[in-house]
Amino acid sequence: MKSKRPRSRLPKRDWRRTHRGTAPRQWAPSARRAKAPSLSLRGVLIFTLVAFEVGLAVWVVINPRLAVASLQVQGASHVTQAELQRASGLSRHQSIFLVDGGAVGRRLAALPWIRTAQVRVQLPDSVQVSVEEWTPVATYQPIGVNTPTYYLSPQGEALGVAPSTASLLAIRGPGCLGLTPGRSPIDSRTLTALVNIQRGFPDLFKQVITSYQIGSDGSVFFTTARGWQGSLGRVITPEDIDALTSKLASLKSYSAKQDLNGLKPGQILYLEDPLAVAVGPVPQATPPSSSPRASASPTIGSSPQPSRPASPNPTPSSEALVQCL
Repeated sequence: MKSKRPRSRLPKRDWRRTHRGTAPRQWAPSARRAKAPSLSLRGVLIFTLVAFEVGLAVWVVINPRLAVASLQVQGASHVTQAELQRASGLSRHQSIFLVDGGAVGRRLAALPWIRTAQVRVQLPDSVQVSVEEWTPVATYQPIGVNTPTYYLSPQGEALGVAPSTASLLAIRGPGCLGLTPGRSPIDSRTLTALVNIQRGFPDLFKQVITSYQIGSDGSVFFTTARGWQGSLGRVITPEDIDALTSKLASLKSYSAKQDLNGLKPGQILYLEDPLAVAVGPVPQATPPSSSPRASASPTIGSSPQPSRPASPNPTPSSEALVQCL
């Protein structure tokens, strides 16, 4: 027998009415949410931190205990402390944290004597500078102008005034207009070639070159310790510099047959033509006469004697002035 389920006394729900579609609800912000946002604790902390950092930066910059107080230099022998101080651009009221070591090093390296410069900041108030100076290879004495003798760097730049007792290779040449430290009275390639010849001359020929003289036309003469001279001809272009090798080779051949120690002071050895090495007296500054000059000099080869360059001791004149490089 089937039992009946008891009927509930609560009113029966209509499922059609429960699942009937209704319009979507519209969200309306509450009055509390519509208010303007107030300053939070996080914003206060950020503002305080920024203000502290700005104040700390200002304090570091203006604090006199952190200003540059000393410039310590190592490796300088030709440049004074005052010259380095002026060239560095540093001041005693400048903050140590505002020192740009790279910029200071570049300004110091612009000085004629300074080859390299390294700058290091040492807290709290010191700047340390380590410099390497150029080693001069020769001295240059201009002819015809009232300028002193200068040391020359391997690049051909005038470094500073050289004393008359300097024991370096001496070069006399045309007066250079506006010659000051940092300017070049001689081309670097020409200087390198002349210095290399002077350094290798004792081993090749058992002779010592003490000085060079450069004419206004670019002709180069050298003087040995024994007093005799040699003419290398013009040394201006790269081709002239390359031709020096063949001229020295011809001199080597000549020295194998003739003893260079036999040359007397006042004689000159002409090497302009490698095929015709000749020995003769030093030419005079006066113009030659119309009659041909007899030559009893020994020569190598059968080619005629080459034309002679200007005297190695020219008379100074304003026309010999050249522009500095």
